[in-house]
Amino acid sequence: MPDTEYLSQDDFYLLVEQIYQLDAVQELVEKVSEKYRVIEDGD
Repeated sequence: MPDTEYLSQDDFYLLVEQIYQLDAVQELVEKVSEKYRVIEDGD
């Protein structure tokens, strides 16, 4: 996301919060997080 280099930290976090509201993004984050939980837990 090269254009975000011009955003303040606060604006960047606001953008990320808005993006995270999208169902597809929440599902992707959950899927990736689960992958790393399994690796970390050793399951």
